[in-house]
Amino acid sequence: MMMSIIYIVSILFLLVAFVLFEKDKKAISIIGSIIYTLCLFLCEQMVMVCILSFFKLGGSLLYYSIFQYLVGGILFLVSYQRKRIQKYYFDKLELLSVIIILLVSFLIIWVRFDGFCSISYASDDSSVHYKTALVFSNLLEKINGSNHIDLVHGDFTRMMPMSYVNGGFLIRLFSNISSFRMFFIYDSLCFTLYILLFFETILHKKKYFFSIVVALLYGLSYPLNNLIFGFCYLGLGVMVVNLLYYTIIRIENYLKDDWLFKIIILFILCFSLYYSYYLFMPFIYLSMGIYYIMLWKQKK
Repeated sequence: MMMSIIYIVSILFLLVAFVLFEKDKKAISIIGSIIYTLCLFLCEQMVMVCILSFFKLGGSLLYYSIFQYLVGGILFLVSYQRKRIQKYYFDKLELLSVIIILLVSFLIIWVRFDGFCSISYASDDSSVHYKTALVFSNLLEKINGSNHIDLVHGDFTRMMPMSYVNGGFLIRLFSNISSFRMFFIYDSLCFTLYILLFFETILHKKKYFFSIVVALLYGLSYPLNNLIFGFCYLGLGVMVVNLLYYTIIRIENYLKDDWLFKIIILFILCFSLYYSYYLFMPFIYLSMGIYYIMLWKQKK
């Protein structure tokens, strides 16, 4: 229980450090920044697990907590040395839009899964992802466990593990809730995040109603299909693609001078794409390569 609290605090420490880190000299939306940060955090956890597993330190919430504190500490240190933090503005209409999307998402899940009482996916694919998340969660019980086990479930070489890594963390951190129900809550939260991220991507300040409608229509298509059939790994893959696009059209403009920070973010996202749904890699890597070659030729 104590380790779970320590890890949750380390997460909050890292998220606050990232939100305060200056990305633009102008004020940016606090709501959009929080949504982007939460989605990016799911990718960061995957990278963290792979790095610590490489050094044979995987399997312990203690090591993962130290890693989060270290990364957050670096961000705070850079902000302190620059003596600058990010300025934000708060948009009431944007908040209202997010609340509407949250309520509609909750209603969709409530209707489809009979008030959260009937956790029944339309495919048995979900049982595999639940099992692998549970295996990873059990590994976190150990002080110096290994994430590489000789089983089908939980083996990085056989699965696309970004989904069960993040699901496994939640199952472990909230062990007082039954594991299958916690996994479903995680899946539902991801579904909501996908819609919110898409909303922020297409948001036009003068067309809130249009942005809400299009975002919900998007949520009722691919994200809902993934939720119904239990294809959570595929949903995360699409989210990473959305994050890459959002980073290029929004965040990259903020980070015109901070090229190292921009490269690290792009690395985290491209790395996560491999571990979420690697069939997207050839197209995304090629398109990004063409895009940056064009920018280089234009001296940008």
